[in-house]
Amino acid sequence: FKKRLSHKFEKIDFDEPNELRASVVLEQLMKAADVAALLQGFGNIKKWSSRLWVELKTSHVAGRGDDPTPNWYDGQIVFLDCYALPLAKRLADTGVFPKDIELLFEENVKNNRSIWLDDGEEITDKLINDWETGQSNGA
Repeated sequence: FKKRLSHKFEKIDFDEPNELRASVVLEQLMKAADVAALLQGFGNIKKWSSRLWVELKTSHVAGRGDDPTPNWYDGQIVFLDCYALPLAKRLADTGVFPKDIELLFEENVKNNRSIWLDDGEEITDKLINDWETGQSNGA
């Protein structure tokens, strides 16, 4: 079986147009666009994560959705581990980016996770405090 399988892959020319491959690449790009801040530097993740928290908190207060407060810090770690990091790896696997860019996506997610582990509780506490004192501006 292994011999037959490897024989089939020898015939694949990854430079030839392939609709399925194009669809998979586009799907990964659309997913990346949705969470682009997570694939960039920490300043962007902090900005957009804070704005999302304010949006979710505002919705909760209006009776729409759960309060993001209790799980925000841990939830960000889980999201980076279970969604952003695998997505960064899949983007690299598409082969459509130069090698240095492919590596940058995964490196950024890992760096963002590390910084969040160090600073995320303080950031979350500030979001909550700003909300409670009416000073939150979403940035």
